[in-house]
Amino acid sequence: MILDQLFEMTQSSEENLNHRLARVIIDELLINRQFKLTVTTLSQKANCSQPSVSRFAKSLTGQSYKHFVNLINEEAPSYFLIWNREKETIDDGKNKIIQAVVETLDYFKSEEIEAISRLIIRSNKINVVGIGGNRTIKTEVEHKLSQVGRHVMLSSDWHQQLINLNYMTSNDLVIIISYSGDKRESNQIANEANKRKIPLILFSGDFNSELINKAQHYVCIKSGDPKYRSFSFAAKPAVMAAWEIIFKYLLTLDIQSEEIVEAWSWKSAK
Repeated sequence: MILDQLFEMTQSSEENLNHRLARVIIDELLINRQFKLTVTTLSQKANCSQPSVSRFAKSLTGQSYKHFVNLINEEAPSYFLIWNREKETIDDGKNKIIQAVVETLDYFKSEEIEAISRLIIRSNKINVVGIGGNRTIKTEVEHKLSQVGRHVMLSSDWHQQLINLNYMTSNDLVIIISYSGDKRESNQIANEANKRKIPLILFSGDFNSELINKAQHYVCIKSGDPKYRSFSFAAKPAVMAAWEIIFKYLLTLDIQSEEIVEAWSWKSAK
């Protein structure tokens, strides 16, 4: 897809022509939720010639700049929040959240839940990675793990999450929370974890990404939320539901004491 290619270009550390053009296009989509820049305007913003813009568009689509613009706008709703607030109702919001939770849990197989839970129990240290909007989910996961005696390596930013890997071995565990799966920082941490043969569990959206191939276990979050919005709307309760199912099964494993199980048991309100 065109937007995947453009986003990948923005992650390059090299400030070349492709990087500048891709950055302008992505920024334009983030601000306006659609792309309408002419060849002239795009060339001015990216500090390049108009023929360079035309060649860039043709290299990605094999066709004209107009076709390139149309493709971007066709893909945009799947990546960026385009919301018609006049037509959106409360019931629409409820139904989207319920659907995301149900589809995620239906897709999440029992065998995978058991394997992930046992991996968490076997791990000596756990490094939970969550950047930007994913930090709220990271905090919840860390809280639950620490409450059942897991050694959680706390960290406030991705640099510390990366540094934590220096003190980890193959007997430890990395959990990455990344809805898009495309964040450069998350991929850098995953690469380092793979080098050190540290097992990796990934919570991510239903998108193609490099992170999926780097994880031993991939918890797929089924949601209609756009790709570059972190776990923001329907995806957030869906990922929390998946985590709660893992945590609930984790409590059934023999290694847990009766006191811990009793403290976290799900009881009906009287």
